[in-house]
Amino acid sequence: MNKNAFLHSMNEGGDCYINYISPVSKKQKYHVGTTNFSKSVSPYISDKLANFTVPKMTENQVLVFCYDIDGFKPVDTSLVISVLATNKVIRQPIDDK
Repeated sequence: MNKNAFLHSMNEGGDCYINYISPVSKKQKYHVGTTNFSKSVSPYISDKLANFTVPKMTENQVLVFCYDIDGFKPVDTSLVISVLATNKVIRQPIDDK
């Protein structure tokens, strides 16, 4: 998936399942995460970001907060298979307050 398509899907979906191919094991894996680090959306994520040193990333990588590992991870968008909004899986509409 290209970086722009990935960012568009993440921005539309909010919290998403990110399915990707592991560069090490070559198996399909996933993370549940977000690219929205706004304090108004999640003070917890925003506070964690303040104490996080962002690693050097390649042109294809995007920093994602992964709920399943409770931390930040650079995701290589060229390895991403799909991005699926969690509200589609649990069939709940996004609250636009």
